[in-house]
Amino acid sequence: MKLDWVLSCRAFSGRGAELDLEGVGVDTFWPGSLPAPIEFAVVLGLRGSRDDFADPVSVEAYLLGPKMASLGDLGFELGPIEFPGGYLPGWEFSYLHPLAISFDANEFGQYSLELYVSDQRATVFFEVREP
Repeated sequence: MKLDWVLSCRAFSGRGAELDLEGVGVDTFWPGSLPAPIEFAVVLGLRGSRDDFADPVSVEAYLLGPKMASLGDLGFELGPIEFPGGYLPGWEFSYLHPLAISFDANEFGQYSLELYVSDQRATVFFEVREP
């Protein structure tokens, strides 16, 4: 399974190969005071063959705060995912997997979400700023 891309957004709806995204590229939050609830989503663009999606895949996900402080392990198992019909043997298909992220920010600064899928890494950076 290949991790093609990751997008941040404010919200999503839908499932599978089609999603509607709102606020794509959100990367800054301005809460009035701290601690403050921060909520957003990321969408993983995955691609692979029938065999790639036949077995569960471990997705490692770590939320890091300012100064690389560990804020939590958000890892999960993905799959198996049913391969859609109409694909010939050896063809690949794309699958979109949304994740809702929610946590309490206790300090201002740069945060990140580190994602690992099948030894591939992607990082989503975002910032919590003073108003």
